[in-house]
Amino acid sequence: MRQALRTAGVELLPLAALAIGVLGGCDPELHSVAWLVEFASSALRERAVVVDATVLEGGCTGTRVLYESELTAGETPPPPPALAPGRYGVAARARDEGCVWYALGCVEVALPEEGPTVTVTLAAAAPEVQC
Repeated sequence: MRQALRTAGVELLPLAALAIGVLGGCDPELHSVAWLVEFASSALRERAVVVDATVLEGGCTGTRVLYESELTAGETPPPPPALAPGRYGVAARARDEGCVWYALGCVEVALPEEGPTVTVTLAAAAPEVQC
């Protein structure tokens, strides 16, 4: 059974996942989405040193990044901006201590969309050295 810690509306699953929420505020034209980033396997999770979370305009193939946050274990992400109606890619990727991006995932979200938290599962990907 996974234990979850809820802080300021953000659910953190220790060593297993990362949760990020977008707050819509009082503007009825802006919408919120919350997402949970988890790993497809414990081996992928244990290798992670950094998780990079992004929101892409236009879906998972979008090139305009609206939000990006690099997080290490134990960090709470800053909230992304509220989003206007449209299609977005909610994405994340993981990096190991050798500066290799090795896992990624993305889920397309159409706003306004109401419902449960979107789960982005990080699966093994072709290695990409960045540092």
